[in-house]
Amino acid sequence: MRKGWLVTLCVVVSVAVVGLAFCALSQLLRGLLSSPALRHALEALWRDPNAPAALCAALLL
Repeated sequence: MRKGWLVTLCVVVSVAVVGLAFCALSQLLRGLLSSPALRHALEALWRDPNAPAALCAALLL
């Protein structure tokens, strides 16, 4: 009986940790993609795939 509660507790804690990690990742991506310099560099890279310098410049800003 005690082992079942322990397994349930571990599953609940694991789901909570994965959910928090997903929320943190989504916040990180939202902040990264809201950067005007990075957005401009990605647009330039989308138009001209031979220009990775724009992406490097945006990441260094």
